[in-house]
Amino acid sequence: MADTFDDAKLQSESFDLVFASQSLHWVDLTLRFKKSWEILKPKGNFLAVWRWNLPLDGSLGEKLNDIFSSFVPDFRFETQIEYEQGVVSNFTDLVNSQCFIRYQLRRVPYDWDKLSQDYVNGISTWSQLAALSPEIRNDVCRRVKKEIDRAGGMIKESGETVIITGQKSG
Repeated sequence: MADTFDDAKLQSESFDLVFASQSLHWVDLTLRFKKSWEILKPKGNFLAVWRWNLPLDGSLGEKLNDIFSSFVPDFRFETQIEYEQGVVSNFTDLVNSQCFIRYQLRRVPYDWDKLSQDYVNGISTWSQLAALSPEIRNDVCRRVKKEIDRAGGMIKESGETVIITGQKSG
């Protein structure tokens, strides 16, 4: 079994849907849409979804950023400009691939309060934290949960969900 979409040997025109959730950035840019087109059945659909969280602010945000930075020295939240460039780039690449028709870009803002454990469950899947050893990742998550609990047990998370879709051409 292949470890990545890039390496997977998949039969041509065998899927109705290619779905990428929080993973499009891991797929080689030269394969991202071409391989999806190749494995989709006629009129099959491509769907990619990802979220962008606004950086946390205030004293809790500073404390959490300090925790992240101390365990992952190159850790930083993507800036809004970097995020916007990524959205435009991914959608433009989809359109320019000429592999798809009826393509769409949707952006859905979100703003919710999360319990400390729910927030920790989410961050434990972040690429930068998932790359850490389980012991270090658990320590980071424990520290983050402790800070959120000290601040009342809830954290406000805001950002945007992005959805890009296209239907196989030809």
